[in-house]
Amino acid sequence: KLIGLLDYVEQVVRLDERVAFRLAEYRLPDGSTFSVGKNDTHNLPSVRHDHRDDEGPVWLEVERLSRKEPPAPPVELAEWIVLSADPARPPEVRNERLVTVTAAERDVALAKGEVRPDDILEAPRKRGESDKTPPRFDLKLRLEDRPIIEQAINAWIAGPWSVWSIAELPRRRTIALYQVLYKIFQLMEVGGAESPIELMWGIGMVHWQKEGRIVDRPLLERRVEIELDDARGGLIRVRPTSSDALYDLKLYEELGCTNLA
Repeated sequence: KLIGLLDYVEQVVRLDERVAFRLAEYRLPDGSTFSVGKNDTHNLPSVRHDHRDDEGPVWLEVERLSRKEPPAPPVELAEWIVLSADPARPPEVRNERLVTVTAAERDVALAKGEVRPDDILEAPRKRGESDKTPPRFDLKLRLEDRPIIEQAINAWIAGPWSVWSIAELPRRRTIALYQVLYKIFQLMEVGGAESPIELMWGIGMVHWQKEGRIVDRPLLERRVEIELDDARGGLIRVRPTSSDALYDLKLYEELGCTNLA
């Protein structure tokens, strides 16, 4: 009778349990998805794999990095360039810009050929400005009229900016990885009984399609723990627990597979 009752309870629990066939189907308590693949951790700065410390094996270790801002362009080029803090987004080069000058500065620019006569307009007066205030002029400066500056901009983008971008892109990936793991650490620290969280390390992947259902998840799973080392500047470590690796057979039962034991 006890065995029969336990079997009944197990079936009731299974009715309320949603089996995840893909990694993307796992949800955190806030509704977001979470999975970190091999390509998300390898060949990144300040990320280590598979080493040991005094506490035992460490499968993943991620240092806390800070973003590095892009280099500032030379003063003579700064007004022609719109910079982004995103290393994947090249600087935007302005083909033209507007400056407001006095009549004397306008005449000098005309004499030097720095502005076209058709690109000069009298600037509107500011509110409350006296009628006796000398007029000012808006000059439209065109980059195509400044080939030396244009060459210098291209050289700066291909040089200092590209050096920063190439080095910063993998750093940003490490920072993004750290932020994801730190979020999981916080959820596991404050997670209550209503939304318990287990962090699992997948070993090997199953890619299988059966009767219209697609399986895309690890073959083996090992429970791991995540820890934050404040003494090392917020270093995050992921290490295996003492539990054994296991197969999750629930999805194969859903697919009607036999001889699972």
